[in-house]
Amino acid sequence: MIYLKYYTSSRALAYEELRSFTRLADSDYLVLKQLCDGYPHPINKSVLIEKAWSERVVTESSIKVTIHKLRKVLKEELDMDLEIKSIRHQGYVLDRPATLNEVSDKIFHERLISFEESSHICEDFLEVSHPCNHERKPIVSRFRFIPEVIIFLAIILVIYAYYKIGLL
Repeated sequence: MIYLKYYTSSRALAYEELRSFTRLADSDYLVLKQLCDGYPHPINKSVLIEKAWSERVVTESSIKVTIHKLRKVLKEELDMDLEIKSIRHQGYVLDRPATLNEVSDKIFHERLISFEESSHICEDFLEVSHPCNHERKPIVSRFRFIPEVIIFLAIILVIYAYYKIGLL
């Protein structure tokens, strides 16, 4: 049995007591919750759409995109051995039992602080390595600083243009 925790306000999905966590959109969480609750039975696409997007009209491509994102989150971001299987004409099912519990954010922040205090933070790579296993796990998205980098490069280009035409 795999135990997952979903911290409600911060929308963080955690695995193994915050060894790895990631943020989920509400629809992603609702689809994952349905898959966990429905194990071992496949959940039909229309049921998933109804539960995840009850107030919106969406197409089947929305559920395909969500399933693709969840597969990527489970495999790459959380480094889990949990897969979402497609069963033709029936829907989607998890390959093993998993429990998804909602937890308050107060507990999330307390555990995150205690985790960071017991971990070595490598600021160059924005990664956390746990002292027990010495593995580096990404804790911040690689794309976090893209807007700042784009602005910085734009400023450099403007300065270069002014220099080139003799205004500097």
